[in-house]
Formats: sequence, structure tokens, C-alpha cells
Amino acid sequence: MQSAIEEEKSLQSLEIRKLVHEANNPLSVIRNYLQVLSLKMTDSKDTKLQGQLDILMEEVERVGQIILKIRDTPDKTDIINNQVNLNALVQSLVSIFQESLFIKTGIIANINLDKSIPLIESDSNSLKQILTNLLKNAIEAMPDGGEINIKTRDYVNYNGKQFIELSISDTGPGIPNKILTNLFNPVKSTKPGEHSGLGLSIIKNLVNDLGGTISGSNLYSGQLLADSGRQKVNGAEFLILLPRRLFHE
Repeated sequence: MQSAIEEEKSLQSLEIRKLVHEANNPLSVIRNYLQVLSLKMTDSKDTKLQGQLDILMEEVERVGQIILKIRDTPDKTDIINNQVNLNALVQSLVSIFQESLFIKTGIIANINLDKSIPLIESDSNSLKQILTNLLKNAIEAMPDGGEINIKTRDYVNYNGKQFIELSISDTGPGIPNKILTNLFNPVKSTKPGEHSGLGLSIIKNLVNDLGGTISGSNLYSGQLLADSGRQKVNGAEFLILLPRRLFHE
């Protein structure tokens, strides 16, 4: 029995390595084309486009790192603590979404960043994955447009400890009750546009690994619905608390 299990694991590992190899091929092509475009832009005065190309290159490299982690199939995600400028990370990702998705879907991004937030010790790749998934969920919840509000706040006291708060809210239809009751459990959404239970379980694991907490809730307008007497849902909000660990070289 044990031998059969080990053989099955070995076959799965081999299959994963094959898939990783195949996935790296198109990534290499994308890297090459981005490098070519970057070289062509060297003499250009369009610094905004050059900056966007740099961001895309960083994101492609991040995808490559994630794929390599899949190949190694660890039992727990390895957290690499490094220097993180949370506000700069938020602005960078919003810039990518602004050009690729916000404009196409008619979504307006409102950013309110606490400029006093210091450099912290955290995992930038995990934070990017968390924020990317939450932004994608919000976009999918508002196919006809809307607003996404992203805020950061320093010095939030929770259970006697200092945290930095990151909040993402939208003006979509909110989180369905059947998902809200088991918000971070790995339950797949059944309709398009819902905040994904499966994706949120991954986000929660990443936040936990960073030593933080995450909560989610619906926002209400204060207006009562005639048919039920309940308040009208006016979007969803996710609050993340990250340990306020100052980065020291």
C-alpha cells in the first residue's frame, strides 16, 4: 500500500515538472519580447510606457517564481521576508489594472494611502498575490463598472499589537449570503461575478503565513428594501491587518 502511494506521488511530481517546463516556454517568449520592446523604448521620451514595461517584466518574473514553487510542491508556502513599501506596491498594481482592466470595464479606482507607513518586513510576492486576487474579485463583481476603493492606514492596534491596515472595497452587489457564511472556506462560486470562495481561502492562507488577519463583509447604503425591510447592499469590503514589523538591513 505504502509503495503504491509513493509511486503515485512520484508520478504526480513528474507530471507537475512537465507542466512547469511547458509553462516556462511561453514565459520565456514573453520575457524576450518585453526585453526587445524595452530596448526599442530606450530612446523614447515616453517614460510612462517604459515604466509599464518594467512592471510587466517584474510580474512575468513573479509568475515564473510561482511556477517554480509549484514544481517543488512544498507542504507550506515559503515566505521570503524582504523590504516592502506597501504604498508603492499598491500603486504599482493599480497602474497595471488601470491600463488593462479598469478602463475597459468602466471601473474607477480611488486610492487613499497613508504616507506615514514605513518600510516593513514582509513578502512582496505574497502581498501582490493577495491584492491581485482581491482586485480581480472586485472587477468580476462589477461587469458594468463601478468604484474600487483602496486604503492603507498605519498604527492600527489589534489585541495589543501594532498593525498596518489595507482595505479594498467595491460598489458591486456584495457577497452572497451562502458564501458570506463560510467566507474563507474553499467553496467554489456558482455564478459569475461572485467573490470566489476558493480564491478567498487561498488569500486567507497567504495572509496567515504573513502573520496577519483578514476579514470580509458587505457594505450597506442605509436604504431599506421594500420587499424585505433589509438594508440595501452597497458593495463588499475586505480588511487586512499586516504586522508592523519595521525592516532593518
